[in-house]
Amino acid sequence: MQDKEAEKRGKEKSETDRVANTHPSHKLNAYVGDYEHPGYGVIAITRAGDELQANFNNITAPLKHYHYDIFDLQIERFDLDLKVSFLNNFKGDIDTLVAPLEVTARDIVFKRVASKEMTERSFLEQFVGAYELMGVRATVALKGEKTLQLTVPGQPEYELEPYKGTEFRVKNMSGFSLEFMRAEAGQITAVVITQPFGTFTAQKV
Repeated sequence: MQDKEAEKRGKEKSETDRVANTHPSHKLNAYVGDYEHPGYGVIAITRAGDELQANFNNITAPLKHYHYDIFDLQIERFDLDLKVSFLNNFKGDIDTLVAPLEVTARDIVFKRVASKEMTERSFLEQFVGAYELMGVRATVALKGEKTLQLTVPGQPEYELEPYKGTEFRVKNMSGFSLEFMRAEAGQITAVVITQPFGTFTAQKV
């Protein structure tokens, strides 16, 4: 009886704390993806119509907007109502999900991981080739079966880490990334190289 009364008070307080007339900072598709914690595994966020869903440990539950970038995770099977929060990185992309899974511990932080497609050879092969910028020719090649490698004359080799879409980060180099660009027909024609001191476009040759 006391537990039910406490739960009722908690829900009433939650509604009191809720800020009305707010919206998520991004469109719903921006939240879709896999978020991973080394100990708790993966929370997969998908879209179902005008709402999000969360799948965790083979349990799928609705994820309804609460306020700002905080969503209500309602797991009827265990009669749980949790607030989870999404966070942006410095680029403004959603890359973190924070969930209070343990009552006596700090909130659990799940980091977004790239889609599995971005580590498949059939997907990576389209980016392989030479790219030229101001007379300098860089080469993108496959290293093994699941990794892209960038080679620039006179520089060490750089491993590219999947990020999202056709964008890759340079491993161990904060602020460096490559986004491959498509023509209308679908083929890769260029790569946009982002560095802390500027953005440059190299054409595929």
